[in-house]
Amino acid sequence: MLKKTFRRKIRKQMGVLTDAIETPLRVVGLDAGRRNRPDMLFIWIPKTAGSSVFALLESTLGMRKLKTFQDAARFRNRGPVTFGHMQYLSLLQAGMVKPEFHSRAFKFAFARNPYARIASLYNYLTPRGLVDEPCFDRFLDSVRLRPPIGLYSKSGLSQANPQVDWLLDLTGNLLVDRVFKVEEIDEFPRFLNETYDLKTRPLEQLNTSSAHVTTEDIIGNAERREKINDLYAVDFDLLGYKKIDTGLS
Repeated sequence: MLKKTFRRKIRKQMGVLTDAIETPLRVVGLDAGRRNRPDMLFIWIPKTAGSSVFALLESTLGMRKLKTFQDAARFRNRGPVTFGHMQYLSLLQAGMVKPEFHSRAFKFAFARNPYARIASLYNYLTPRGLVDEPCFDRFLDSVRLRPPIGLYSKSGLSQANPQVDWLLDLTGNLLVDRVFKVEEIDEFPRFLNETYDLKTRPLEQLNTSSAHVTTEDIIGNAERREKINDLYAVDFDLLGYKKIDTGLS
């Protein structure tokens, strides 16, 4: 009951999420003397094209990647930054990101279809020896025991947490100004060009993995779909992705 109430609260608060989640857009944090160094925060959810997005922002805006606790502790609260897969809420609570920066920075993330994301995550972790059981079905069972996200980029299978865990505060408020979709990633360079008066290059596809399991392997298997529908129910509900019915009772 509490879970359903929480979801209703978030849906009401965030509105209907279809193509993207966004607040009224404002150009934030632009210093008149440093127009190409806006205050900007990229919340990097694992396996949502983050390497490609960061590479573009690093080359055009000089975005920094502070993905360790030690690096984050030295953040000077200005300019474009990402903290890798660290939990942004924990950074705020720890005082590493100041309320003033949070208020003035443009904060955004990318979301991805949960079926495609979990396949990509498995394909990334498996060849690196980060999956105890090199079997996708047993991997899904292991994901249920994942540790939460926090002041680290990874701990066990923490990267397999629902995407919204990186996006919400303790009361269910959205921490970002906009959530883009990986499925519409080609629109992002145009957004940067129009908002920050840039001339960016097209995004390059980076950090891809060999396909040990594909999205089609998931969609074609009712038991796998059921597990993923359950594991990432909140992502389907809040990020505007459609569950595929399992047909199982």
